[in-house]
Amino acid sequence: MLYDDAELQDPIIAEAETQLNDSYTTWTARINQLTSKVKNVDWEHLIPCFAWKLQSVIQKTLENTTQYYRTTSSRTPMRKYFKTRTPALRVTRLAEKVSTDFIDSSVPSINGGQTGAQIFFGCDSHMINVFGVHSKSEFPEVLLDFLIERGVPHALMSDSANEEASAEVKRIFRKFQMKQRYSEPYKQNQNRVEQEIQNLKRDLIKVLDRTGAPDNSWLYCLKYLSGLHNCTALEKVGWITPTQKSTGIPADISIYTKYHFHQPVYYYAKEHSSFPQTKELLGYWWGPNENTGDTFCSDILTLNGTVTPRSTLRPAHDQPLHKNKRQVDGEDFLTLKDSTGTIIQSYGDDGAIDETVPDIEPESLIGYEFIHKIDENGYRDKVVEYKEVHDIYWKR
Repeated sequence: MLYDDAELQDPIIAEAETQLNDSYTTWTARINQLTSKVKNVDWEHLIPCFAWKLQSVIQKTLENTTQYYRTTSSRTPMRKYFKTRTPALRVTRLAEKVSTDFIDSSVPSINGGQTGAQIFFGCDSHMINVFGVHSKSEFPEVLLDFLIERGVPHALMSDSANEEASAEVKRIFRKFQMKQRYSEPYKQNQNRVEQEIQNLKRDLIKVLDRTGAPDNSWLYCLKYLSGLHNCTALEKVGWITPTQKSTGIPADISIYTKYHFHQPVYYYAKEHSSFPQTKELLGYWWGPNENTGDTFCSDILTLNGTVTPRSTLRPAHDQPLHKNKRQVDGEDFLTLKDSTGTIIQSYGDDGAIDETVPDIEPESLIGYEFIHKIDENGYRDKVVEYKEVHDIYWKR
């Protein structure tokens, strides 16, 4: 009532007040129906669909499940479908928020030339996934790859970069029914993947320094480190692995206990099967290949500078009695040849200086990095020249 005194109430005002109350009640009911987890249920229809289970059991089931698509009825007249009507049900759902950001590299990656990587980090499971890219504009394709391979989170956190907030990205979010969240400008700490990226960069530099792996191996090393992280028990998630936290299944670390990154290995090469050529070739282990072969299939850096997947491997220098001496020295990555393919040597067969060797000014070598011949342990030394020619630093 608009007035305390009922006698002073205008009939027109009373009618308007009644209509207003009725409208409010109607809209409240509609809002409750839209936001309620369990809506009006036709129990006579639903109980047979659940094999005549108790109504209380069905009620709890409805409260703890989703119904993204409430009808499967075909259009009339019926027609053939070419596109799936349920895209959000064709992928795994992740019960966590995922954070993502981009890493830029000054060195193109071997076997593809990628100059960046998109990192995805599970905020609850601490799972890390790495995808190599050539530019930031590939984010929509990389996002789809992540959703297919890993699953669809309930929300994705990123910065407000144009590539990550484009109309195409928004269509992907609507298609798979995900929430989109952005960090506040100049507050990178709100995006939780930022700290994990710093940890990855620090570990990557340590691995490259200690193994002597070339700089263009950075993308393979990132994927190796992310896979190793996902199989390492973390205190933050209750001393279980991120893989188990995410999937509920304990991670298997068999492949990570056999080799370390850039370890010299022999791999079986069927293409070298002509008698009496050796079938074992020397290479370097660059981590497991998750998309090829069985669990032990790994990426191997060959001596000709390419990366190939191989599953038949053995350590190159851990078994002295079974050392393949035809492969122990390998080949020189930096063999200098002329235009005809002839190897250029600084000394001739008679020990005299070869006058055909091109003259190189020592000052022009400052700042360059050179990889030397394989040593007796199967590693290559790097030599870097700084400032003065005689100021040489070796690192392995």
